[in-house]
Amino acid sequence: MLYTYWNHWGDDFTNQLLTEKKWLAIEVGGHPVKNRAVYLLSRVIFATAKFIVKLFGPIPYFAERAIARGSHFLINNAPKYKADIYIGHNLGALPATIQAAQKHRTKSGFDIEDYHRNETDNSKLTLKYKLTCYLENKYLVQANYITASSPQITEAYKQIYPSKKLTTILNVFPKSKFVVTRQVNLTGPIKIIWFSQTTGTNRGIEDALIALRAINNDNLQLHLMGNTTDDIKTQFSQLA
Repeated sequence: MLYTYWNHWGDDFTNQLLTEKKWLAIEVGGHPVKNRAVYLLSRVIFATAKFIVKLFGPIPYFAERAIARGSHFLINNAPKYKADIYIGHNLGALPATIQAAQKHRTKSGFDIEDYHRNETDNSKLTLKYKLTCYLENKYLVQANYITASSPQITEAYKQIYPSKKLTTILNVFPKSKFVVTRQVNLTGPIKIIWFSQTTGTNRGIEDALIALRAINNDNLQLHLMGNTTDDIKTQFSQLA
């Protein structure tokens, strides 16, 4: 598995996880502490590519390197490892996944974790939208199989690529696998927990707060877990 550093808290979990695995994990694109020189180089490449794409629009070579900090190093390193199938999960790994598979004339797959074109806003005029469209139209259509993380994302991409077969893989477990290990206390508060890497606005939390407020029941609790700011905490507290 080839992977790149993203943030400190994720790095801590990665280090714990990899000690339990027998398969080989290779970090590319440097690290702010363990491999600072390559990490700084990756940031320079990333910033340069984004600057050129901002000036001239999505163009070959630079578009592939403007989508994520580690994309350049994934593109360079993935073809070094011959595999039966190359699978990408993050948009920054899409070009590397397809290019490596093409070099070795083998299969490729990609898992769409979000509706990337508009995952941050609803505009079709942003550089992010144009860059994503360029890369998906160039590479995603070449994948031998495509999965998505929700029926809605699957349907959205089917509208864009009607000739491609998409399969939904939910990140939940079958109800038949649930095992009740203790008696549920129906008299205590019902606790709802929302977790994500980033706890912010315009992600559905406001809707949940408004709905819970409308129910007006002291036995309902909403717990939020993730990276956030004091301003966001204040906004949610005021809304609640």
